[in-house]
Amino acid sequence: MSALQSIERAASFVASDTAQLLGGLQASLQSLTLSSVDAMNSHHGAVVHTRAALDETLAAGLSFVSKARQLDKQMADIELIGTQLSEIDRALSGLETAFREQGGAC
Repeated sequence: MSALQSIERAASFVASDTAQLLGGLQASLQSLTLSSVDAMNSHHGAVVHTRAALDETLAAGLSFVSKARQLDKQMADIELIGTQLSEIDRALSGLETAFREQGGAC
Protein backbone atom coordinates (compact mmCIF):
# COMPACT_ATOMS: atom_id res chain seq x y z
CA MET A 1 0.00 0.00 0.00
CA SER A 2 1.41 3.31 -0.98
CA ALA A 3 1.77 6.34 1.24
CA LEU A 4 -0.90 8.17 -0.76
CA GLN A 5 -3.37 5.36 -0.22
CA SER A 6 -2.58 5.36 3.50
CA ILE A 7 -3.24 9.09 3.69
CA GLU A 8 -6.49 8.70 1.72
CA ARG A 9 -7.61 5.90 3.98
CA ALA A 10 -6.77 7.92 7.14
CA ALA A 11 -8.56 10.96 5.66
CA SER A 12 -11.59 8.77 4.96
CA PHE A 13 -11.66 7.62 8.61
CA VAL A 14 -11.29 11.21 9.81
CA ALA A 15 -14.09 12.33 7.49
CA SER A 16 -16.34 9.49 8.71
CA ASP A 17 -15.60 10.26 12.37
CA THR A 18 -16.18 13.96 11.72
CA ALA A 19 -19.53 13.22 10.07
CA GLN A 20 -20.55 11.07 13.05
CA LEU A 21 -19.47 13.77 15.50
CA LEU A 22 -21.37 16.44 13.55
CA GLY A 23 -24.45 14.20 13.45
CA GLY A 24 -24.23 13.70 17.22
CA LEU A 25 -23.74 17.42 17.72
CA GLN A 26 -26.77 18.18 15.56
CA ALA A 27 -28.91 15.70 17.54
CA SER A 28 -27.67 17.20 20.79
CA LEU A 29 -28.49 20.72 19.61
CA GLN A 30 -31.99 19.62 18.58
CA SER A 31 -32.51 17.99 21.96
CA LEU A 32 -31.20 21.09 23.74
CA THR A 33 -33.46 23.31 21.62
CA LEU A 34 -36.50 21.17 22.46
CA SER A 35 -35.56 21.22 26.14
CA SER A 36 -35.15 25.00 26.00
CA VAL A 37 -38.54 25.40 24.34
CA ASP A 38 -40.13 23.15 26.97
CA ALA A 39 -38.45 25.14 29.73
CA MET A 40 -39.61 28.44 28.23
CA ASN A 41 -43.17 27.08 27.90
CA SER A 42 -43.09 26.00 31.54
CA HIS A 43 -41.73 29.41 32.55
CA HIS A 44 -44.43 31.14 30.49
CA GLY A 45 -47.14 29.04 32.14
CA ALA A 46 -45.79 29.88 35.59
CA VAL A 47 -45.67 33.59 34.77
CA VAL A 48 -49.23 33.56 33.43
CA HIS A 49 -50.48 31.72 36.52
CA THR A 50 -48.59 34.07 38.85
CA ARG A 51 -49.96 37.12 37.08
CA ALA A 52 -53.52 35.80 37.34
CA ALA A 53 -53.02 35.12 41.04
CA LEU A 54 -51.58 38.60 41.58
CA ASP A 55 -54.46 40.21 39.68
CA GLU A 56 -56.95 38.29 41.82
CA THR A 57 -55.13 39.22 45.02
CA LEU A 58 -54.95 42.86 43.99
CA ALA A 59 -58.69 42.93 43.23
CA ALA A 60 -59.43 41.34 46.61
CA GLY A 61 -57.17 43.86 48.35
CA LEU A 62 -58.85 46.80 46.64
CA SER A 63 -62.26 45.40 47.58
CA PHE A 64 -61.13 45.06 51.19
CA VAL A 65 -59.88 48.67 51.29
CA SER A 66 -63.16 49.90 49.79
CA LYS A 67 -65.21 47.98 52.37
CA ALA A 68 -62.96 49.26 55.17
CA ARG A 69 -63.56 52.85 54.04
CA GLN A 70 -67.32 52.27 53.95
CA LEU A 71 -67.19 50.75 57.42
CA ASP A 72 -65.18 53.73 58.67
CA LYS A 73 -67.88 56.09 57.39
CA GLN A 74 -70.57 53.99 59.07
CA MET A 75 -68.62 53.95 62.32
CA ALA A 76 -68.76 57.77 62.45
CA ASP A 77 -72.55 57.43 62.91
CA ILE A 78 -72.04 54.89 65.70
CA GLU A 79 -69.74 57.31 67.55
CA LEU A 80 -72.48 59.95 67.32
CA ILE A 81 -75.01 57.47 68.73
CA GLY A 82 -72.58 56.65 71.54
CA THR A 83 -72.26 60.32 72.40
CA GLN A 84 -76.05 60.70 72.41
CA LEU A 85 -76.43 57.66 74.69
CA SER A 86 -73.91 59.15 77.10
CA GLU A 87 -75.91 62.38 77.19
CA ILE A 88 -79.14 60.45 77.82
CA ASP A 89 -77.42 58.48 80.61
CA ARG A 90 -76.28 61.73 82.27
CA ALA A 91 -79.75 63.22 81.93
CA LEU A 92 -81.35 60.10 83.45
CA SER A 93 -78.82 60.14 86.29
CA GLY A 94 -79.65 63.80 86.92
CA LEU A 95 -83.38 63.01 86.84
CA GLU A 96 -82.87 60.10 89.25
CA THR A 97 -80.90 62.34 91.61
CA ALA A 98 -83.64 65.00 91.43
CA PHE A 99 -86.35 62.42 92.28
CA ARG A 100 -84.32 61.13 95.24
CA GLU A 101 -83.83 64.65 96.52
CA GLN A 102 -87.58 65.27 96.32
CA GLY A 103 -88.34 61.96 97.97
CA GLY A 104 -89.64 60.22 94.88
CA ALA A 105 -89.00 56.55 94.12
CA CYS A 106 -87.28 55.20 91.04
